[in-house]
Amino acid sequence: MKACWSNRPEKKKGTRLRDPVPARRPGAYVTPERRELPLTYEHMRPGARRAAVNLHHLNSGLPGAAGQEGTTVNTNAAEPVPDGKTSAPGTGEYLAGVHEGWHAIAPDALQYAGTTRNGIQIVPAECGQFVRLAPKYGAYVRAEVPVTHDPCPECGWIVAVATGTVDREIRLITPDRQEAAALVRLGADPLLPGALCRAVLAAAEDPSGPAVIRQLAAVTRHRPGLAISEECAEGGCGHRPCTYPGSLAVCWACSLRTGDEAGEWHGQLMAEATVTALCGTLAALAAHYELLPAGEQGMASS
Repeated sequence: MKACWSNRPEKKKGTRLRDPVPARRPGAYVTPERRELPLTYEHMRPGARRAAVNLHHLNSGLPGAAGQEGTTVNTNAAEPVPDGKTSAPGTGEYLAGVHEGWHAIAPDALQYAGTTRNGIQIVPAECGQFVRLAPKYGAYVRAEVPVTHDPCPECGWIVAVATGTVDREIRLITPDRQEAAALVRLGADPLLPGALCRAVLAAAEDPSGPAVIRQLAAVTRHRPGLAISEECAEGGCGHRPCTYPGSLAVCWACSLRTGDEAGEWHGQLMAEATVTALCGTLAALAAHYELLPAGEQGMASS
């Protein structure tokens, strides 16, 4: 994810720090579907959520995708997903949805979909948010684009637990060898998030429970990340191989970033609130599951 020390775009090239993986930077994979309805919904498991998705919510008026102030919603079941650039999903597969990231939609959630006057289908995702159905992309495939560019952590873990693909989800949140080596040099353990997820699941009576999913999603969001220089990120640093000198181990979720006022530097780290790894959230979880050294556990609980 593109990042820098401050919100001053006039700083010299090479002083801005960003994520080493281009696909994870804001704007790296932007489609019209990414700019979606500003609706949120309480995090609820499917049964409770579906009971709450009723005419009162859907008929309150949803913002139109074409710049309308609002539009009437038809609460009939959604139409079958048409073929787009990818094949239509098979029976029982999760569908792809978008709203500030990529989400998983259970097939039976389509019966609770609302349709705007301009044909946009709004469906409750597994995480509980209202999202736009993205039939162009067909099935929700966690390990492939576009989902890998900005996956919803809650959806990712709900699907992983439900489909028995926990190991794959842990691999997807584990940095590659080059990034991991840089994190180790900076004093951050790149394998801690994976070990912590396994500990959370091992201690859970019901791995699919909301409290468990919430913890797993927090590990995904707060795992140590690497912020590197702009030159290293763009391959113009001259390091062969690049070991990311001058990088920082940060928590992207806790750190503040610049907004639209920064123009092309939107999404970069702000010096006023750059939180280094481990952040308090991850340290507290690791201490609870006794995955920190004794001395660090005391610091995390204080």
